[in-house]
Amino acid sequence: MPLIGGGGAANTAGGNPAGTGTGLNYVRSSRGNYAYAYSGAIAVPNAATTLNLFTTGSEVLVMQWVPAYVEEAGDNMQFRVHFNDENSYQTTLDSRLVGSPFTYINFIIPPYTTVKVTCENKSGSSPVNVMSNFTGEVI
Repeated sequence: MPLIGGGGAANTAGGNPAGTGTGLNYVRSSRGNYAYAYSGAIAVPNAATTLNLFTTGSEVLVMQWVPAYVEEAGDNMQFRVHFNDENSYQTTLDSRLVGSPFTYINFIIPPYTTVKVTCENKSGSSPVNVMSNFTGEVI
């Protein structure tokens, strides 16, 4: 597995430490242990579309989650955060929030938890670009 942070611990979950994707990435450094998942812009139609999908390891994660619109479309986009297939949080954003994140939501994610974020266009039939980002600390 690739090493991150100048020869620190192996990147144990996810294979693209500098980019986007559905997975979780770890960065271990002398300043702390961090985790992140950046979906990148994903075109979401009027069907549930997965933005993030990862399983944590043996550690606890303290994360901030930010759902965001990427383009103005006038549609309502419903985001759902699932922990182990249970709907743990949901919110609906509209395009008035383009260019700035809605807000951030704090999560404490327990060990060995599968996290899945989905989004669905609830008011239109054309795909709309959205993103879902997690950043936080491994404790």
